Amino acid sequence: MRIYKIAKLILLPLFFSVTMTISGFAQGSVQDGMDAFKAEDYQKALEIFQPLATNNDPTSQYFMGIIYENGYGIDKSYENAALWYEKAADQGDEDAQANLAELYQNGKGVKQDMNKAILLYLKAISKNSKYAISQLSTLIKDNSQNGQEKSNAFLMVAELYRDGKVAEAIDSWKYLEEKGDRDSQAMLGELYISGQDGLDQSYQDALMWYTNAAVQGSAHGQYGLGVIFGNGWGVERNDNLARFWFQQSSDNGNKQATEALKLF
Repeated sequence: MRIYKIAKLILLPLFFSVTMTISGFAQGSVQDGMDAFKAEDYQKALEIFQPLATNNDPTSQYFMGIIYENGYGIDKSYENAALWYEKAADQGDEDAQANLAELYQNGKGVKQDMNKAILLYLKAISKNSKYAISQLSTLIKDNSQNGQEKSNAFLMVAELYRDGKVAEAIDSWKYLEEKGDRDSQAMLGELYISGQDGLDQSYQDALMWYTNAAVQGSAHGQYGLGVIFGNGWGVERNDNLARFWFQQSSDNGNKQATEALKLF
C-alpha cells in the first residue's frame, strides 16, 4: 500500500481551489481532509472525506481506502478499503488502482486474483505510477523461471519450425502455450503481430500472447509489448507502458530493448 498523494500536498491548494469549485464542493474541502490526514487527525479526515467520497470525488474515495486499509480512526477493513479503492480506480485514479492491485495480489478484502492485480498495475503504470512500476516489476521477477532459459519442449518445436514443418510447429506451440510455456506464448505473439506462416495478422492476439509471456519474465514477450505500445499497434499508444516493458526486457538482457529505451 502506498500513500502517495500526501507527497504532493504542497502543490495542491491552488489546484483544489479550482476543482472543488467546479465540482460543487466547498472550496478547500478535499484539502482540509488531506491536511487533517497529514496531521494524523484521522477522525476529522474521515468526517471530511466521507461525504465527498459518497458524492463520487475520486481523491476522497482513495483516502477512504487508505483509512480503512490501515484502520486510521476506524476499525481496519480490507473489504471496505477495496470498495473505496475500486470506486476511485474506476474513475482513473492511478494511486487507487495500484493499491487495489496490491489487495488483489495478496487476497486482502477480495478474492486473490493475479490477473486483476496485473491489469490494475498496468492501468496505473500507463499513468506512470512509480509504485505500480515497482510492485509489478517485483511480481514479474518473482514469477520468472530460470532467467531466460528456454524449455526443452520449446526448443524441440523450434527445430521443427526451422526444418520447414511450420504447421506442425505452430500447433505444438499452441499446445505448449496452454501448458503455460512462456516462450511458446511469445513466439505466437511474434507470428500474430506480423501475420506470417498462415496466421492472420492480429494485434489483439499478439498483445494477449506477449502479455502472457511477459508477466512470466520472457524478455521476448516484454520487448514485443514495448513495440506494440510504443507504436500504438491495435492499442492507444502509451509511452509509459512502452518504457516499462522495454525496461523489463532490457533488464533481462535484451539489447534491442536497451536501444529502444533511448527513444523514450
